[in-house]
Amino acid sequence: MRSLSGLNVAIYARYSSDLQRPASIDDQVRRCSEYVEQRGGKVSPGLVFSDAAKSGASLIRNGFEQLMRLVRQRPRGVDAIVVEDMSRVTRDLADASHLFRELRYLDVPLVGVADGVDTSGKEAKVTFTVKSLLSDMYLDELSDKTRRGLEGRALAGFSTGGLPLGYRSTPQSDEHGRLVGHRIEIDEDGAATIRRIFDEYLKGNSYAAIAQMFNGESVPPPRAKTRHRRKGWIAGTIRGMLLNEAYTGVWTFKKRLWQKVPGTNERRSRERSPDQVIRRE
Repeated sequence: MRSLSGLNVAIYARYSSDLQRPASIDDQVRRCSEYVEQRGGKVSPGLVFSDAAKSGASLIRNGFEQLMRLVRQRPRGVDAIVVEDMSRVTRDLADASHLFRELRYLDVPLVGVADGVDTSGKEAKVTFTVKSLLSDMYLDELSDKTRRGLEGRALAGFSTGGLPLGYRSTPQSDEHGRLVGHRIEIDEDGAATIRRIFDEYLKGNSYAAIAQMFNGESVPPPRAKTRHRRKGWIAGTIRGMLLNEAYTGVWTFKKRLWQKVPGTNERRSRERSPDQVIRRE
């Protein structure tokens, strides 16, 4: 049993989804605190770090970055890190490997309460790598199942995510009351704006002129009520709507493949080949 007496022990906790309970953080911190106390240590409130609703696919997270700044500083602000299990730190194999080497170099052990991993141990490289590989594979399997489910919805004519202005989705249930998907319908409030865009363009007004007109009339722009909202209409938005096949009743799925740039939270896309794209009218 490793003694933690007299050490600056930090606790890190994380959960990944908005659908999970925020209390998950408190549960993890409590379990880690008990572990530290059983080994003669004590955790200062200032050494408890957490990230709520953050994916483990990247190490770029506010709470974790604050922790690592203390780990790297001189004199050292953290002597050991305790987590519920290694998946709370990262689910990316490459990030895990880099972190393992850095913590070994800094001589700061990372200890998992549930999985028994201690990066300072003699056999730690094997156990840590195996746990990290399993976590990485879990993300791949989860992504594959998510894509499969979305493809099934697309083939059934249901919504697969965000809808353009002028459309809305309505929940659809089976005979047993279970949700089977969201049917795409026309939203008349937004549709009036879309029809007007096409009408004004047919009258000879440019993209910029239409945008200026809408801004002058304070017409709500797309995503006006979301965190992705724009401050107003721009020419590019008008052009995108005029070229959007959804406004002629053609819906596509899997048109673009989104991939995370390694080591970051940035996602970039590329066009899929036409034979991979699902198109429905």
